[in-house]
This record gives sequence, C-alpha cells and structure tokens, in this order.
Amino acid sequence: MAVLLAAFITLLMLLAGAMAQASEGLRIESLKRCGDLLDTRRQDWCLTVRGLSAQPPTLKLGDKTIPSSAVVREADRLRLRLDSSERQSGPLWLEHGTRTSNAVWLTLRNSHVLAAGPDEVARNMDGLTTYVNLVSLLIEERHDGRQEAERLAGKYGANVVGSIAPLNLYQLRLPARNLEQRDALVLRLSSEASVDAVVIEESAPEQAEQERPHTPPRDSDEWAANRFLDAVDFYQRRLPGKQAVIQPQPLRIGLIERDVDFDSPDFADYLGAGGFEVIVERNSDAGITANIAASVNLVEDGVRVLNWSWGIHRVGTRNAEGEEVDSLLRSGLAMSGYEELLEEFFLWLRKSHPDVLVVNSAGNGSTFAGTDDYRLPSSFITEQLLVVGGHQRAQGGERAVDDPAFAVRRSSSNMDMRVDITAAACAHASTLEAGPPGAVHCGTSYATPMVTGLVAAMLSINPNLQPEQVRMLLRRSAMSIAR
Repeated sequence: MAVLLAAFITLLMLLAGAMAQASEGLRIESLKRCGDLLDTRRQDWCLTVRGLSAQPPTLKLGDKTIPSSAVVREADRLRLRLDSSERQSGPLWLEHGTRTSNAVWLTLRNSHVLAAGPDEVARNMDGLTTYVNLVSLLIEERHDGRQEAERLAGKYGANVVGSIAPLNLYQLRLPARNLEQRDALVLRLSSEASVDAVVIEESAPEQAEQERPHTPPRDSDEWAANRFLDAVDFYQRRLPGKQAVIQPQPLRIGLIERDVDFDSPDFADYLGAGGFEVIVERNSDAGITANIAASVNLVEDGVRVLNWSWGIHRVGTRNAEGEEVDSLLRSGLAMSGYEELLEEFFLWLRKSHPDVLVVNSAGNGSTFAGTDDYRLPSSFITEQLLVVGGHQRAQGGERAVDDPAFAVRRSSSNMDMRVDITAAACAHASTLEAGPPGAVHCGTSYATPMVTGLVAAMLSINPNLQPEQVRMLLRRSAMSIAR
C-alpha cells in the first residue's frame, strides 16, 4: 500500500518545490488552453516540451493515443486539438521510443480565463500590477450568462474571451489602453442591472509565503511534532489488520499550484494504480480568477479534496503588532470582486458538490485570518473550507509531545478563531537526488498539504464523511497548543 503514503508525504514534499529535471528526457514544461476558450467541444491545447527529437513523439491522454493528425509541431512547441465529446480528462504524456515524459493533467472541462501579456498590465496607485484590458463579469443568476455577456460586450465595444460558466462568470477584453479608461468602463459595467460584480485582476509577489531561506531556521525540526510517519505506519498496519478489514476507497486530490509534478526520485515509490490520485491544475497565470477556474475544473473532474496553499491581504492590513502587512497584497477594488467571486464558488460548491472540502492556508502576515475585509479566502465561514495555521516547536527544554507547551503558534502565522487546526509550518523539500534531505521551507502553505493528506486518508477510510464531520474529528483528535 505504498501509494497510500502519498496523502501524507507526497503532498508535503510536492509543494515544497522539488521537481526532477532529467536533462536527457522528454519533459512537458507547460500546458495551457489556447485558441477559442469559449469553444466547449473543440479544444486547442499548447504544450512546451523539452527534449524533443526530430521524429514526432506519440501523445497519450489517459490510456488512449492522440492521432498525429490532431497535433501540429513548431520547434519545441506542440499544439493539439481535442474533441471533448469523444474524450475524458486525464493525464497527458509523450512517448518517443523508450523515452517517456512526465505526465500533466489535461482537463476537458470548460472553465478557462486568459492571463494578460506584458503589454496589457500597468501599475496602479498602490504600486500593484493590474490588468488594463481584461476584466470578468459575474452575471446575475436570472440571466443566461453567455448571452448577457455577449450583449454587454457589444454595448461597450469589448469581446468575450473566457468564462467560468458554472459560476456565470465571463471574461471580457475591453477597449481600454490605460487604467483611466479601464476604470471608467468598470464603473459603467458595475451599474448594469444584470451585473452582480466586476472582477479586476491584480498581482503581487506570490512567493512571499513560500520564500526559500538560504539557511534552515532554528525550528526546522518542528515537522517531527506532527508524527506523520507514525500515522502512515498505523494507516498501513490497521487497514489489513486482524480487526474488521477496511478497504480504502480511491480518492482524487486537487492541487492549485504551478510547476509541480511527481517524477522526483524520492517519491517515485508512492506512485501506482489505485489509492490516491493527485491532480495538479493552475489554469492560466490569471491570478485568483484562474485559481477559481482551475478549482471548478478539478471539482468537475471528480476531486474530493482541494488544496489551496494561497491567500491574499487587502492593502492596509495590519498585523498583531500594528505594522502593515507587506505580502500578497491586493487593492480594495480587487478584493471586493474576489470576495463576490469566492462567494459564488462556495455557493456553487454547496449546491452541486456538498461533499467536497477545500483546505486553505491561513496566511503568514501575523494578522487575523477571519477578518473578511482584509483576508481572503480564509475569512469565509462555510463548512466546506478548512483553514490551516502553522505551529513550531517551543523553545527551551524537552517536553512530551502531548504537553500543550510542546508546540506554539509560529509567529508569522495568521491567527484567530477562524483557524481550524495547525500543522508544522516548516518542511523538508523534495530533492533531485535520492537520499540527501531537502532544504527547509516554511509557511502555512507547507502546513496546509499535511492536513490535506490527513483529510484524504480519513475520506479514503470513510467516504461518507461530510465536511463538518471531518472538521469535528480533526479538532477533537488534535493535540492542544500553548497559544
């Protein structure tokens, strides 16, 4: 049952960021939807591949070969056209002779949005990079979203270029050349009776939560407090034990992350048929809107647990000491749109997929995770969102693991009653070579996949558990923390 270890260790090392770089092998370095994003049947996909030879490779989606007539090659780039009515979402990989590439998840679901190019962004008054001519409209439920989006696009000289149809969201390319023109159009669109909200996209340094220290922090052994290896051992021994035999059920786990796959040597043994299937999806690089589009696709592809190791703060957020938070910032205008978008997502999730659980990082601003004016998405109150903070080993003296003073909240971890549970904030990364330990990485983004793995293990044993039951079991069985 080695594959079952993936829920505990693979996710943790996966997000810690080690990707094998086989210099002589085939490697899919990027996969994105291209062409007409609104065509729900004929889908075009663009791949960048390293290690291609002069001979054309064989592409496979799931267990089916993609015919060469559906593939066009330009240097190290491939473009393929798929008919979504004839195929299902699945892992895509290349074969060439004895060489096989890494596999990446290709979804045939239809939620996709465009990312702005370098000439389509500008700096706003807060110093944040913001999209100039791409915005998204949340259309009121009583309207046919596509039809209304096309009507509004025609009225304002725009084009519909992307969508998250289950949420009635449609992305428009505006005839705007600067922020003044964009803001004027946003104001007019917001006043339309059929528009619930206008979502503008902003970006800030997204690696702030996952910054890689050059030297391990003093508390780099804090991961031991979780005793997840003991838990894995128990999981393996208990299922086939002498008591009533438990037959674990297959489970899909979804990760919203970029540049992550599963071919590094130190968790090659965790892969195999059955058990857990981990799907990585990022959609485009269109920020929060793309995260939600990817999440919708993953849920529609059968994911039961979603790992969200991301979150944002409003400009002006202050930490517990009264200082301004300086990471993962968004303006008030962007935050209001994101809040409406997230609300629609969780309403859709509750209505259409009530058994799906989202596991979200609390954040690393040393501020309040549950303040909806200043932090998203951890501030949402819903049974389907589990918020994870970070803890570390207490300094000074040896203590028993069950001593409440054994672990304390990591000073950078966001706090308050909205945090459901904490896990070790620091983890060892996966490595390119088997054997040596990886570098230490810290933040609630690394604590979150540990809880995601635990939730997946629980659901594999009892798939009938509902999100509120999972939360209750986690909180009741967790050890106390000093503060």
